[in-house]
Amino acid sequence: MFLTKTIGEIGDRHSGIRNYPLENNLYLPFVTAPLEDKVVAVNFNRESRSYVPYYANYPYLKSINGIEIVEFIKDAQPEEIKAP
Repeated sequence: MFLTKTIGEIGDRHSGIRNYPLENNLYLPFVTAPLEDKVVAVNFNRESRSYVPYYANYPYLKSINGIEIVEFIKDAQPEEIKAP
């Protein structure tokens, strides 16, 4: 996350780091998206080329690992200091 935030501060937030071992990292198996003033977990369906709920019966996210979803997203996204 430090490297992602650093790249976001000085360059392109779409950049990434490859071939760098990241042990004990947690990656979300879904994408978050706003829906009706809430946050939902979605996956990209390649066949229909659209996003679908990750869990259809429970689409809304309230927290991740005990962290409120709004705070989680604020902490996870890079700050836009000099990035386009």
